[in-house]
Amino acid sequence: MEQQNKENPPLEITFYAVEIAKLIREIGKEGVIKKLQEMVKETVEKFDVR
Repeated sequence: MEQQNKENPPLEITFYAVEIAKLIREIGKEGVIKKLQEMVKETVEKFDVR
């Protein structure tokens, strides 16, 4: 079972990878980086890890 998992990632991960790929095509690499930075900033503010 362990081996199977390493070769075939869970469907969720595949789904997110596909969604990210679509985003990259739509808004370009710079847009994606900007969006990820915004998301990280929001997450940090939400959980205030400092």
